[in-house]
Amino acid sequence: MIKVGITGGIGSGKTYICRLLELNGYAVFYSDAEAKKIQDTDPEVRAKLIDLFSEECYTANGLNRNFIAGIIFNNPDAKKKLEEIIHPKVTEAFNSWCEEKAKANHDMVFIESAILFESGFNKKVDKVIMIYADKETRILRSMKRDLTDRKSIEERIKNQICDQRKCELADYVIYNNPNDFINKQLTKIINELFFGERR
Repeated sequence: MIKVGITGGIGSGKTYICRLLELNGYAVFYSDAEAKKIQDTDPEVRAKLIDLFSEECYTANGLNRNFIAGIIFNNPDAKKKLEEIIHPKVTEAFNSWCEEKAKANHDMVFIESAILFESGFNKKVDKVIMIYADKETRILRSMKRDLTDRKSIEERIKNQICDQRKCELADYVIYNNPNDFINKQLTKIINELFFGERR
């Protein structure tokens, strides 16, 4: 089974492309959503995070993400400790998910992650597809989607590995600016992945 990572900066459109993959019958593991689920529901993670950040990091509805964000923003050590708790759990979930998909005869699966390279998940997959859009396009998309201001989006972009570096690290790049034809690009990559691995 071929495992393919999908990554891209905020507003790049990686989730949209993953939805296209699902419409074409491919299974997609959404690691960011899985991480949130684990943070909200896993009792071991809850205990570790409370020990690390105090009881205030949880509310009746789950993880207090604004509280956590305030702590780890510009605090690399706290951010690293958080990741050391969450990432192994996401890896376990992904491995179990892959086993299920293999049993269901899936030849190729995808994992979406905004921090694929930062988290080391690129080492868990066979190939990586980077979704690229220019900065202004990403900012406008994110402002519309998240109903937030430009400054907040620009700060989030600053805290991610630059897109150019991710493009260099990835095996494939899909350009997703307004006038780009993503279906044609995606089909070409899928064909190369699927048939190339079988030569």
